[in-house]
Amino acid sequence: MKQVRHFIEGEFVESVDGATFDSISPIDNQPVAVVAEGGADDVDRAVRAAAGAFDLWSTMSPTARKRILLAVANGIERRADELARWETIDMGKPIVESRHRDVPRAAYNFRFFADYAEMVGTRAFDKRWDNTFGYELREPLGVVAAISPWNFPLMLLTWKVAPALAFGCTVVAKPAEQSPITASILAEICTEAGLPDGVFNVVNGFGPGSAGEALTRHPGVAAVTFTGESNTGKAIMAAAANTLKKLSFELGGKSASIVFADADLDEAVAGSLIGTFMNQGEVCLAGSRILVQRSIYEEFCSRLVAGVRAWKVGNPLEEATKVGPLVSAEHMGKVLSYIEIGEAEGAKKLTGGHRIEEGALAAGNYVAPTIFADVENSMRICQEEIFGPVATVMPFDQADEAIAIANHSRYGLAGMVWTKNLDVPGSFNLTSSAFPAGAIAVIPDWAIVSQRRCTLAPEPGLGRSVDDLVTWLTEHPGLITSKPVPVALGGLEGQMLDVRKDPDWRDTRGKGELGPNHPCSGRVGLFTHQGTIDDPGYWDIDDSMRMRLLFLDAGDHHVVTVHVETSDRSSFESFVEAATPIVESLDFGATP
Repeated sequence: MKQVRHFIEGEFVESVDGATFDSISPIDNQPVAVVAEGGADDVDRAVRAAAGAFDLWSTMSPTARKRILLAVANGIERRADELARWETIDMGKPIVESRHRDVPRAAYNFRFFADYAEMVGTRAFDKRWDNTFGYELREPLGVVAAISPWNFPLMLLTWKVAPALAFGCTVVAKPAEQSPITASILAEICTEAGLPDGVFNVVNGFGPGSAGEALTRHPGVAAVTFTGESNTGKAIMAAAANTLKKLSFELGGKSASIVFADADLDEAVAGSLIGTFMNQGEVCLAGSRILVQRSIYEEFCSRLVAGVRAWKVGNPLEEATKVGPLVSAEHMGKVLSYIEIGEAEGAKKLTGGHRIEEGALAAGNYVAPTIFADVENSMRICQEEIFGPVATVMPFDQADEAIAIANHSRYGLAGMVWTKNLDVPGSFNLTSSAFPAGAIAVIPDWAIVSQRRCTLAPEPGLGRSVDDLVTWLTEHPGLITSKPVPVALGGLEGQMLDVRKDPDWRDTRGKGELGPNHPCSGRVGLFTHQGTIDDPGYWDIDDSMRMRLLFLDAGDHHVVTVHVETSDRSSFESFVEAATPIVESLDFGATP
């Protein structure tokens, strides 16, 4: 049986009190791993390790961090088969999804954010009428607690960990207790990739009264990112309140999928099957409330039933399986109870609605995909998140009616629309406020046409776009200076110099830094004396001082900022006195 321990400060360790629990496979409800069960003491060890590694990691250049994160991505790809198999055994998702969707996306998350962090720079605020120029720096926030869900264990863990690491934060992760195995393998990959000890830590365990609660309350944690059920999100928010942590939540969903009469019916049916029953319906974005225009309602229902009956329910390790077991016997009980509720409420069951107990599947948590028709939107099966293979289908006549039904929900995580024409009379603009969901997809192809923070629905979560994520992971100490006055931020001391530049000038890496390969970099030799380049964008001046130049776009003109890092103020002042006339003499082109 596999042993899964905590990963703290670069080492796999047991719990302080020696506690463990079994990880149960939903395929047959047999244990597949013995997992260290963490508590407050284990969390404290991990947070202290992350805090101790923060200075090293946060001061590395984005380029240096990128090299390590790309190595992590390579490691995920090298061990893709192993990761996919354990993801399926531990959680129950079909191996086809694990291998071709989840694991590749996990590697992609590291690649994307490694690249993106290099491109995020400062913002400039020009107030020449006050003889001042302000700019805003992004700095790593601190220790981030990443609490990941069981439905996409590796993919959503990396969606949290990769951006945090890319922007210089350190991480303590707590994977869901139902699916902890791939987080442990990811820790091995991070070590092999050269990630410094303590930068990424994993503590296994449960939520309330256990590792999860201890992590959200720990004063050394600066922020918590969580994906999961809404009530758990509320508990985390309450636990984090005393220490005013930053929070990022992706919570529950009960998304509406609207099918208009002009939609390609084959595509709408095929897409609705995927949108509802993929991953056994254990998807927060699932479009399980299907609204169909009345003129095609009967035909759509008939095709949907035929389509789902063709999906194979079976052992998720088999390539042909489309629907695997639910993650746990407890969760299976919850889903079956909602099916009973739907029947009691008067919904018309078209197919499914029972546990599969024949043959080899009898030992597992298999539920037949279920479709209810002729439902009322006020029914509990339409208003509460079931998180299983259950779809509800209801008719509508006009677009305004569909919008009213779709918006009658406490959730606002996502929405889907099937139509060939968004501008038909009586229809609506998907990017307008008519459909206030966090992400709107016009389908086919699940192309998201609108991503935004949803404030009208009370329980979609906190934070939405990539820009939100960057803001959440960084601090923004604003710096205002009258030129040429030295400014200070922590250990960084710099001199602001206004240099008129050709607006068409760009550096070779597209970042605005005068890198070593830039055509103007020869001018930097005036400052370096006999120094050498030891980091992209930085040049040694002497043993106690290094420098870099940053290019800032200030609208109708441009500014070169000279950043000097030193612990010796007298050396800094001498450098500024010598450097100022040289920088002012640089010829970057005439100002138009």
